[in-house]
Amino acid sequence: LILPEKIQWGNYVTAFVDGHFLQYLKNSIIINGLAVFFVLLISIMAAYACRRMRWKLSGLVKTILLLGMMIPIHATLLPNYKIYNTLGLTDTIWALLIPYVAFSLPQGLFLMTGFIDSIPWEMEEAAVISGVFRENWMPLASRYGSMASATRFMKYSSDPFPVT
Repeated sequence: LILPEKIQWGNYVTAFVDGHFLQYLKNSIIINGLAVFFVLLISIMAAYACRRMRWKLSGLVKTILLLGMMIPIHATLLPNYKIYNTLGLTDTIWALLIPYVAFSLPQGLFLMTGFIDSIPWEMEEAAVISGVFRENWMPLASRYGSMASATRFMKYSSDPFPVT
C-alpha cells in the first residue's frame, strides 16, 4: 500500500467548497430520483397493458420494447447529442432524463411483467369487484418496485459521465 506520510484535511475542504461537491451531489440525487420515478411509473403501466389487456399487438409491442435492452446507452451518445443540441436541450435536466428513462424501460418492463404474471387473474378480479384493488396490489408491487428502484439508482449513480 502506498499511504501518504501526512493526511491533508484541507483537500476535503477544497473538494467541498471550491469543487462544488454538494451541488453536484444534489443534482445527481434529483436526476436519479426523477429517472427512477418515471421508469417505475411507465414500466408498471406498460407491463399491465401488455399482459392483462387484450389487444392484438401486445406481444409484439412487448418484444420491441424488450429489444431495447440490446442497445447500450453509450452507443447513442453522439446521435443523442446532435438531437439535443438541435432542440436546445443540452445542459438541461432533460438531456439526462430522456436517455436514462428510455434505456431503463426495458429492464423495468421485464421486471414488472414478471410481477404481473405472478398475480392470478382471479385474485385481480376479486380485488376489482370488492373495491380493494389498490390495497391488494401495493404490498405485492413493493417488492418488485424496490428491486427495480435499487438497480436503476445504482446504475445511474455509477454512470461515468458526471451530472453537473
